[in-house]
Amino acid sequence: DIWDNYGLAKSKTSLSNILETLSAKIVYLSDENLELKGKVVVSMMEPNDRNLIEAEDICICGDRELVQEFVLDCNARLMIITNNTNPSEKIIDLAKEKGCTIITTPYDSFTAARLIPQSIPIEYVMTKNNLITFSTSDFIEEIKDIMLETRYRSYPVLDEDGSVVGSISRYHLITQQRKKVILVDHNEKTQSVDGLEDADILEIIDHHRIGDIQTGQPIYFRNEPVGSTSTIVANIFFENGIRPSKKVAGLLCGAIISDTLLLKSPTATIVDEIILKRLAEIASIDIEKFAQEMFKAGTSLEGKSPKELLYQDFKIFNMGNFKVGVGQITTTYMDGFTPLINDLKTVMNEKANQGKFDLIILMVTDIFKSSSLFIVCGEHKEVFSRAFNIKLNNGTAYIDQVVSRKKQVIPPLTEVINQIK
Repeated sequence: DIWDNYGLAKSKTSLSNILETLSAKIVYLSDENLELKGKVVVSMMEPNDRNLIEAEDICICGDRELVQEFVLDCNARLMIITNNTNPSEKIIDLAKEKGCTIITTPYDSFTAARLIPQSIPIEYVMTKNNLITFSTSDFIEEIKDIMLETRYRSYPVLDEDGSVVGSISRYHLITQQRKKVILVDHNEKTQSVDGLEDADILEIIDHHRIGDIQTGQPIYFRNEPVGSTSTIVANIFFENGIRPSKKVAGLLCGAIISDTLLLKSPTATIVDEIILKRLAEIASIDIEKFAQEMFKAGTSLEGKSPKELLYQDFKIFNMGNFKVGVGQITTTYMDGFTPLINDLKTVMNEKANQGKFDLIILMVTDIFKSSSLFIVCGEHKEVFSRAFNIKLNNGTAYIDQVVSRKKQVIPPLTEVINQIK
């Protein structure tokens, strides 16, 4: 019990802890390795009972020299003088004779007495066995029953390394609010964040096919057949009479150029072209030059592992009873990609087995030649062959004028899979 007046002795509290807790300073130190063995006593009254203070005790007293002298005569081990009172030379000399350490604190006696238990080391009061802890990846619904059954004030939350990153209490359960999210550039659960079902979806802004997202109430859903969701976002700016900043306009330009492969993708529309030119004026950029620099930087393979390349832009699609994964990489130098094919196949086959995919495809798109190299893995590679009426060569195929996953790859795959079903 930290309120036991022998608590400091039992917990082997150090003088440094007491100094820090009381913002105190040392007047006289009797022993570099001071060991506290006695009880805590507040000595403020007229000294008349030597039974109150015993040898080795820790005494809190004020500025009365008579009381200070009485504490020393009782062979106290530590004397804490309040209100930053400096003891007289007489008291210091007596302390040296008795071997009693003296410190002073700016706090009054009442405050010092209340604070001193907080100097006890945390290891003395903490629970060490049968700990109930939670992980940062746990869901509230999973831990709620445990918290209600055990009813501790709070519970430590640990990261993946077992380090404490915070705590959670029943208060958090009572005040819990669902996260508010807006889905941008997707509207399928498999492509969204984990735990989406526990959030409130406020809006969806997208340019893909309509997927399997369900909401509990009507929302704002904007889906347009344009080449980039950023075209829609930019339009929302303009429709509301808001001019995006130069930086935002530049970012939106980059997104539209990337999504539409500089308007060469079959998904690109006249709306994308108009919005791109308008944003480029605001951002003060040359579209062609900016695109070349961006593609050069973005298509570099340097320092990237096969796994990083596969997941760089990887999307999961549920087509009937089939689970299909399609990744896409853009490049300006297809020859530099060839040596990586075998390593990529290994990663893709592992992904297919672990994730129970029926088909995994990686399309490597040459931006300037408007063509793609396809690497195909999984048990149902024949779906790809039927969709494009092409024969795979060791799990690969090169198809000219196919650069859009959304418009040129997913539709024929879906059609073939629906026929199989």
